Amino acid sequence: MVYGFSNLSVFSDRFDPWLRVLQLLFLIGVVGTLVMLYSSYGLWRNARMRSWTTVYMAGVVLASSIFLWFTAASRILQSSLKY
Repeated sequence: MVYGFSNLSVFSDRFDPWLRVLQLLFLIGVVGTLVMLYSSYGLWRNARMRSWTTVYMAGVVLASSIFLWFTAASRILQSSLKY
């Protein structure tokens, strides 16, 4: 990426299929994150959880939220490949 910013000819049409693969991987990650957030909510409603399990689930939710923020901020899931 750093080389691409100094030499913009790297970002050409031949790089587009790899960007689509990257978008697909991010989309799979977003769907998995949403499923994980839903299951975490169900586990938090369970009153018999230990405190370390709660701390672990809070860490996973925080990491997932950061992933969702990065995906939204980088606009990697937009339909066009304008860069």
